[in-house]
Amino acid sequence: MKRSIVFVGTVIVVACVAFSVLGISWEEQKAGFQSRVDPKTGETQVGFYLFLEYDRIPACTDLDTTWSVYILQDGSEEVLAEDHYRKRHPSCTGRTEWISFLSPFITPVAGGNYGARITVHDFANDLFYERVISY
Repeated sequence: MKRSIVFVGTVIVVACVAFSVLGISWEEQKAGFQSRVDPKTGETQVGFYLFLEYDRIPACTDLDTTWSVYILQDGSEEVLAEDHYRKRHPSCTGRTEWISFLSPFITPVAGGNYGARITVHDFANDLFYERVISY
């Protein structure tokens, strides 16, 4: 009897460890563009955004993000603004359920086709996400 209890306990512990080793994932909740008025010039500007949600709250995050905002002209992309940043959360508070990203704002020209490419890598959870958003 004692052996079977130890065996069952061992199986449960191994199953829990195996479950915790399974990676965290994330899913896009929302992506698009928003406008604002430039306080210096009074012109309308456009920025792109992305919201990602983790399937469960990770213990730590280490996010590396790159934005490239461009205009499409004659079938090619002309980069208007770029941004790259890394956010490490060394305290690992375990409170991050979703994350949001906002590109640099640009001043669009009427009739132009604009887009933004974002790549996000969470090194702490071995996750990668890439998205192209159009305006």
